[in-house]
Amino acid sequence: ATGKRVFIVLSNPTLAARDPGKTLPRRLAGFVTPVVAPSISKKDFIERTRAMTLKVRGAAESAGATVIDPVEFLCGPAICPTITPDGIPIFRDAHHLRAGFVRKHILFLDQAIPQTEKPFRH
Repeated sequence: ATGKRVFIVLSNPTLAARDPGKTLPRRLAGFVTPVVAPSISKKDFIERTRAMTLKVRGAAESAGATVIDPVEFLCGPAICPTITPDGIPIFRDAHHLRAGFVRKHILFLDQAIPQTEKPFRH
């Protein structure tokens, strides 16, 4: 009613296996344990979150908000990577993206952030 643009950001793909501690090799008694696959199934994530996503999208539509779905930007046709092509973890833990990754790669949020003449300072 105030003329503000409202954006709702859906969940980024998450899975316990995304925990960087579980995606990097570990050394045990001189042996390296296997590395967990550096991706999750896009289809599995969408299926797991379908009910909540539909509720959030419905609420956003009725309120006139714009929905931003990170899956569209973070995943390929079949998988959502957990590490960059050069082996850097994308996630800080099982649910949160690393700040360094966000600064360089989460440009899809730019549509929701108004451009200002002065940069934000802490």
